[in-house]
Amino acid sequence: MRTNPAIAAPSLTSTFSDTCMGSSSFGLSIVGFGATGGTTMVDDACVRRLDSREFRAMGMEDVALALLCQSAANQKAVEATGRSCPGRVTALPSSPGAAPAAEEYSDPIVRRRLGLAPISNDSAKLPVNASASTLSK
Repeated sequence: MRTNPAIAAPSLTSTFSDTCMGSSSFGLSIVGFGATGGTTMVDDACVRRLDSREFRAMGMEDVALALLCQSAANQKAVEATGRSCPGRVTALPSSPGAAPAAEEYSDPIVRRRLGLAPISNDSAKLPVNASASTLSK
């Protein structure tokens, strides 16, 4: 064999439309052999922006903002303006002598979801019903 085979790398997708996909392709041709290939990938940030745009077009601005706030950079930008992202709980300033926020939650499932340390049985404080305590006296 004296010639290289004619090959063309595949064209997969372009990012000029609302596909939110990217692609890469390659081709190689040497004497007696040729090969091509390619792959596609989804841009999750683009999908989030498109979904947010559609929710906003339907009049659901809070849902659109909540989607955009899933990005740490977007969340930081929203909070820098003095606003908060929907669904995000902001702690109120504590008053002097108030119990720390970590001790506020006694439910083990809630503590686990918040990433707080579990409360041991001997240090758990159960609320005492005032009427029950007066009946026992």
